[in-house]
Amino acid sequence: MKKRGAGVLFITIGVFLISIRYLSAALIGSGVKVSVLNNSPDFDSLLTFVGSGLSNFAIVVIIVGVLFIAWAEIEVKINE
Repeated sequence: MKKRGAGVLFITIGVFLISIRYLSAALIGSGVKVSVLNNSPDFDSLLTFVGSGLSNFAIVVIIVGVLFIAWAEIEVKINE
């Protein structure tokens, strides 16, 4: 696989991981029982249940993808 394709793949995986974090928080929130006396949790508190591991890993993967694309572009400029 070429460097540009690998870079796009890494960025796609990173975006997928970020979206999975939000989808997981929404799924957790869908199972919360809401009563009149008890306020429903806001989305930020639901995100704390999921944690920040997925976001941290996703940011690293996206940075790697951008570096791969930059590396491919630099090689094209050098070979011209």
